[in-house]
Amino acid sequence: MTEKVEYGILVEKNVDINGYGHIRARVIRFSEVDGKPRGICSVFPGKDWQFYDGLEVNCQMDSEEYREGPYGFKIEYRDVYAADLYKVNKMQKTLKKINNKMNKFADDFGNVKTFGEYVVRVANTIKAKTIVFFKNDEPQSTNYSMNNYDYYKDKNQAIERIDEMAKDVKDNLMKYKR
Repeated sequence: MTEKVEYGILVEKNVDINGYGHIRARVIRFSEVDGKPRGICSVFPGKDWQFYDGLEVNCQMDSEEYREGPYGFKIEYRDVYAADLYKVNKMQKTLKKINNKMNKFADDFGNVKTFGEYVVRVANTIKAKTIVFFKNDEPQSTNYSMNNYDYYKDKNQAIERIDEMAKDVKDNLMKYKR
């Protein structure tokens, strides 16, 4: 018998010195011990098409004034250590399934207007019930269990928080430009 894994999305921001900023939203699971976010290992129970190890939702921002906010929304695998044919096939199935569901959402509800809406749609496609942020938007440690988090089950509040985060990144980029 396999145990049920609860998935979430951990959102974090990054502003680099080269005039670019990013928001990354990676798929995480919750620890059965302390309920805190954890990374996803390659071996876990799930449907045949599910493979969330290394799956992220990303966007980019820059200091160009004509661009108001995030652009380049994408779903991708990042930092994959090793991949064999089995793993690559599962990744492909996962991306296709998510893409099909995202297209269905666009048909039913229209295109997203913000990156926050995009992240929440991805969360809905993988049935992630919680969007997670580092307290004060800054990790205290590289170890998941050593950080403090804010948890959002209300997806509208999560959208607002992500969009506020994007505005903060853009504002910081504009400061660097001056």
